[in-house]
Amino acid sequence: MALWCEEKGLKALPATPESIAVFLRREAETKSVATVRRRAATISRLHKAAGVENPCEHELVKLALKGIAKTKGTDQRQAAPLSGRDAVTICARSGDRLIDARNLALLLVGRDLLARSSELVAIETGDIEWDEDGALIRVRRRKTSTETRTYYIGPEASQALKAWLERA
Repeated sequence: MALWCEEKGLKALPATPESIAVFLRREAETKSVATVRRRAATISRLHKAAGVENPCEHELVKLALKGIAKTKGTDQRQAAPLSGRDAVTICARSGDRLIDARNLALLLVGRDLLARSSELVAIETGDIEWDEDGALIRVRRRKTSTETRTYYIGPEASQALKAWLERA
């Protein structure tokens, strides 16, 4: 925003609500709603850090952000889920190195748990209970829940996980 304000002959700090609203609308022409919101949050933090009045709290800026969201929409693109066909292809192309065994195990366990990467890396070996058909994995925290729950992973994922852990 500082460069934009300089080009327009405006003060960047403290900025006026009017100049911020114009800047955000201009950014929305080429940026996503999430990016525009992030820029507004950064401008807000800079004003708070400088100890000056925060123009982002002004109704004009809030209305500009609402208008941008309404005009552009706020749908986020989500990555496609891993399909069974994807898993088969990855298994077939997996190598024999330890890192390949790890990657395959994490991929299959993540697929069976529908887990995010942060949830996968938080699993400890003590969280795994093996049985003849698969394994039960205790997940302490998920994005949408803070309570500990136990989930079943199928034979393919449990075999890959066991093979990796034995080699590691």
